[in-house]
Amino acid sequence: MIDAQGKIEFFSNSLSQALGPNQQNSIGKNLFEIVDFTHVVKIKKALKRVNGSPSSVEAFKFKAATNYYFDAVVTSDISKKGTLKYILNLHDVTKRIKQKENLAFQNDQLNSFIYKVSHDLKAPLKSMEGLINLSKLNGIDNQESLSLMNSGIAQLQNYITKLGSSVRENAREVEKIYPYSFLVDLIKGLKYSSLAQRMIINIHASDKVPIYTDAFSLATILGNLISNAIKYQNKNVERPRIDIRVNVKEKSYSIEVEDNGIGIKANEVKNIFKMFHRSTSTQSGTGMGLAIATEEAKNIAATLEVNSTYEIGSNFRLTAKNFTPK
Repeated sequence: MIDAQGKIEFFSNSLSQALGPNQQNSIGKNLFEIVDFTHVVKIKKALKRVNGSPSSVEAFKFKAATNYYFDAVVTSDISKKGTLKYILNLHDVTKRIKQKENLAFQNDQLNSFIYKVSHDLKAPLKSMEGLINLSKLNGIDNQESLSLMNSGIAQLQNYITKLGSSVRENAREVEKIYPYSFLVDLIKGLKYSSLAQRMIINIHASDKVPIYTDAFSLATILGNLISNAIKYQNKNVERPRIDIRVNVKEKSYSIEVEDNGIGIKANEVKNIFKMFHRSTSTQSGTGMGLAIATEEAKNIAATLEVNSTYEIGSNFRLTAKNFTPK
């Protein structure tokens, strides 16, 4: 119960327990001193609405009980004529609010997952589309074209299998990866898209020292970096190129993807890893690639850095833990 100025006159025992052992000292204080400041305005509005009929406040918190949410029904105390007091009947709605927050989080996760899958499926499909077009133009042997398309289908099937496994088990599998062979197979699924025809892709790696990590995550990261380098190539350069350098140590490894593409403006660099951000409108895209790469980097204890100069090119560096068996 509070008076017309908001001074607290009464607390129930149950509310005192919820707010902590020292809250009985709040009697005599103003209600708005102990309510979370972000909710003060809506409580004041509810008090103004009380005029012979109840008013309500939804989902507010006290400063001393940040883990609790309350709904309140506000009525005026008419036991004493000429004296305005308010009675606040509070209901603990923490469970309801937490469920709502959890549902919102799960919806966000689901949306991100759907965007990720749709984004990652585009690259191999674009490559197969490019192979079909080349076959029509007799640019490559039909048998070779069919073999490459069959390889692309196998990659898609492997991706879908790995995706289903990672979602179902929510776990990552450490595999033994030979860097050069891994990159050759990865590029096979990307180099036949229409934009990739002009690209020179150089792989500076060997299979002498293996990497131990989750192949699905690593392929997702590098696939997005290479796809972006292809997509954002500089059309004014005679021979667009991508250089991929791998350095493997016992406990860590680094992979650099460097291009001579259009680069990134200095004021855009800090935003490129954000979801849906696109630093240029010259090419179509969802703005998901680098956000996906960043999330996958977390799964393999890695960091992703960029150094870029506009109209000169970009260098992306992945530094990750090598989960070498003891």
